[in-house]
Amino acid sequence: MIDDLQLEIRRNRRKNTATITVFRAGRIVVSVPTHFTNHNIRELIARKRPWINKKVKQLASLPPPSPEVQFINDEGFLFLGEDRRLKITYDGFVGAFSTEQQIVVSVPAGLAAADQARAVRKELAAWYANQALTTLNDRVEYFAQHFKQTLQAAPSRVGVRYYKSRWGVCKPNGEIVFNWCLIMAPLSVIDYVVVHELCHLRVPNHSRAFWRLVASILPDYKESKRWLRRVDHKKCLAPFGSSRASMT
Repeated sequence: MIDDLQLEIRRNRRKNTATITVFRAGRIVVSVPTHFTNHNIRELIARKRPWINKKVKQLASLPPPSPEVQFINDEGFLFLGEDRRLKITYDGFVGAFSTEQQIVVSVPAGLAAADQARAVRKELAAWYANQALTTLNDRVEYFAQHFKQTLQAAPSRVGVRYYKSRWGVCKPNGEIVFNWCLIMAPLSVIDYVVVHELCHLRVPNHSRAFWRLVASILPDYKESKRWLRRVDHKKCLAPFGSSRASMT
């Protein structure tokens, strides 16, 4: 505990900078490089205390979380910002595909309810991840080419994975990894996250210079940033276990 804050300190030898993440119920995780001393951490908390207090207050004012996703027929999921209803079939193959109104997931027949839900969750996650990788690669290529002079850099690799607390990560080696849950967001929001991470290739922090660079490519980026912060969208974007997401 520092002052009256209950903190979870995580030291990571792979981190170069410190990050603070505030969760619902007041949980605060501070991730720091291994060379950070307790004095460094106290200084960081003191400097960021107004921001921490603001985030704790914002999260405390949010409505209760929605019920957990059950992965059952006619349940709603987002794909590129549009609602799709889940349809479970038993067609003799295992996999998923989308129509204009549905996401169709085929699983083996005869499974118990809990086992079927796990099977649907697995296939749905795999389908989302594949769709995300294709779309995000396309959007990264588009912005990297059309704003080559502005960005002055291109990623060494683009990948996707499931993150519990991030929408995207720009690594020191130039690799960019996105949360595949982004494929549930509208394309404008996906573009914002893509541009956000691409800009980190040139400016590896969230300074004024960084946000000016983002705005030079996406002048209306704040609208997409607000979309990601809405609690109802966070729930829809993360039906696989996440409660908060940020970007680095």
